Amino acid sequence: AAELGLIGLALWAAVLGFSLYLAWRDIGRRAAEGQLRETGLMQGLWSACAGLLAAGAVGQALRQPAPGALLWLFAAALGGLALEKGSSRVLVLPIPAPAWLRRTLYLPALGALACVLAGEARFLRSDIDHNAGVYFARQGRWDEALSRFDRVWAWHASGLLARYHAANILLDRRGSGDAEAALARFETVERMAPHYARLDYGLGYARRQLGDWSGAEKNFSESIRRDPGNTFAYYRLAEVSKILKKDEQ
Repeated sequence: AAELGLIGLALWAAVLGFSLYLAWRDIGRRAAEGQLRETGLMQGLWSACAGLLAAGAVGQALRQPAPGALLWLFAAALGGLALEKGSSRVLVLPIPAPAWLRRTLYLPALGALACVLAGEARFLRSDIDHNAGVYFARQGRWDEALSRFDRVWAWHASGLLARYHAANILLDRRGSGDAEAALARFETVERMAPHYARLDYGLGYARRQLGDWSGAEKNFSESIRRDPGNTFAYYRLAEVSKILKKDEQ
């Protein structure tokens, strides 16, 4: 729900829940027919799926590659066994159209599939670029890190974080035009997520480097309002207040 929203949660629950329901019904049918070997096999798979789901609901089990992959393999095996001997009805709804028209519909269907696959490929590329950007940033290889962060797709889960990281790298690098570029990236983050954590501090720091003391004062004040525990914001606000000759503040 946190990553994909309620629709994603509902689809995920429907797929796995329906697989478990079909399998549970088929276990009863096989047991009644005396298929003890197949019944035992399906009971083991059903228990493994249910156990992994329970573990994933209260911990990080399904976020690990091995158990996460096993869940889908088990679910696929359950689904295949449950449908093996017609324990579930198959409903066919033919399109009331001539054969040539139905074949023509293959093209937009294949086009939609191609778009989905291209999107998945772009998501994977963005995932790799974001992780590579973090690696290069920790190595102090700023240019390579910025190049990777700039390639992360805005719609990717890390799209926002990549732009935030890039802005901070530019502030640390302090090259010609870096402060302006950092401010532009922070403003992009602000448009994407106005309440993003520590955004106001980053905006204030960029404006401080550009000599926009009034703007920096406003951002640092807002940062303290949103996160009173950020001691750096107090220090920077005091610094800016001194420059603005607001000694009491």
